[in-house]
Amino acid sequence: MRAAFALRVAALSRAIAAIARRWADADTWTDTLTWKDAE
Repeated sequence: MRAAFALRVAALSRAIAAIARRWADADTWTDTLTWKDAE
């Protein structure tokens, strides 16, 4: 039971990390476009 819970938590944290990485990329891309527009 505890092992299954640990696996679930690990999978969840991995998913959150992947989403966070995608959001970070999106923010960087948006900032780059904004800077280009500003110039």
